Amino acid sequence: QQPVTGGTQTILQSGTIGGGGGDMYEFKIDETEGSIKILKMLRYSDQHNNNTKFFTGIVKELSGWQMQSHVEIEIYVLDINDKVPTFKQTYYTPQISEDYPLNTPIINFTVTDDDARNTPNSNITFDLIDPYGKFAIFNDTRVSTSNNIQAYLIAKERLDYESLSPLDRQYKLKIIARDHGQPQSLQSEAQIYITITDVNDEPPVFKENPVQKTIAENTQRGTFIVFVDVVDPEYNDSVTVQFLSTSEFNPFRIITSPGGGRVILEQALLPDKEF
Repeated sequence: QQPVTGGTQTILQSGTIGGGGGDMYEFKIDETEGSIKILKMLRYSDQHNNNTKFFTGIVKELSGWQMQSHVEIEIYVLDINDKVPTFKQTYYTPQISEDYPLNTPIINFTVTDDDARNTPNSNITFDLIDPYGKFAIFNDTRVSTSNNIQAYLIAKERLDYESLSPLDRQYKLKIIARDHGQPQSLQSEAQIYITITDVNDEPPVFKENPVQKTIAENTQRGTFIVFVDVVDPEYNDSVTVQFLSTSEFNPFRIITSPGGGRVILEQALLPDKEF
């Protein structure tokens, strides 16, 4: 057999470890230069073996006795921060009473980040936009995993139905989830609208205290004396007004009316009688 004449040929063969023959569709080799080039975008996977590409480079003579040599090539694919932290829900609308227990979870929510586990790319930090200063957010480390973060929202201060707008009685918050990837972190957000229901925790208040009125001793029975104004922020139409008199003789009677009570003279006044 006579030796053939010519140059050399460089061949790239996929190895038996890692991605298998599919890797050949991601890379190619320049048969003249021997350089390896990427054919399509690579995808990092948390399955470690899929991120290591094994090849055998073969250099074969095209002249002489067609001698050849081999080189093992290993390409490791590194993760980049290209996955945005994602809330399972983007809107939360709980309803709680204004006496809801402090430091008790109001909302539990989940954020996922599909970048490489246990790296800054999937390390999530939460920022709470709370203009009221009444809430806080905490990671639930008992159930969180490296790519599946569980957190919860609590009330750290007493809630107040009466201080909210009568139009909706809501606390409006925003939560931002951001990773620590470089060169730029990625983030997403969720809106929270907490509707507050009322409880009877505000006592009625007299608009004027003390109430003073001067009348003549010969004032006729049944005469209207004064109206006692009462304000209750919660149940103004359901207020009952009554006397708590320490005197044995009380010639007056009070009749509950919307917004307070009407005081009338029920018995004739007795001269020099204390009451």
